[in-house]
Amino acid sequence: MISYLDDSLHHICSSAGLDLPLESGNTLTFDYSICRHVQMMNFPLVVEDALTHPLLVDNKSINELGVLAYIGVPIRDAAGRAVGCVSAVQKRSRRWCDADLELLTQAAKEIEKLIPAPAMG
Repeated sequence: MISYLDDSLHHICSSAGLDLPLESGNTLTFDYSICRHVQMMNFPLVVEDALTHPLLVDNKSINELGVLAYIGVPIRDAAGRAVGCVSAVQKRSRRWCDADLELLTQAAKEIEKLIPAPAMG
């Protein structure tokens, strides 16, 4: 999944393989968003079993959609702020490997190249 997050919603730019309870358009409320934790921390999040992870205990993606494993990497703007996330989920526990993290990190770096730099002046 490729996502952009603003102050109140999780906007999904691209996704595959997961039925999501989308609001108008391609947005999720934050009670379903795991990516918001990646954005707030500005650091990758790797979760092998969401049922035991303290950040995700009340997340509706786990409780209602059955997401059990998550890996996400921030997408940063030119100032280094996390503005989105590249992530993968599974409906079973999974031990993510270094190659999984590296693949998502490289994808995030490619997406970051497409984010326009702020106007000077």
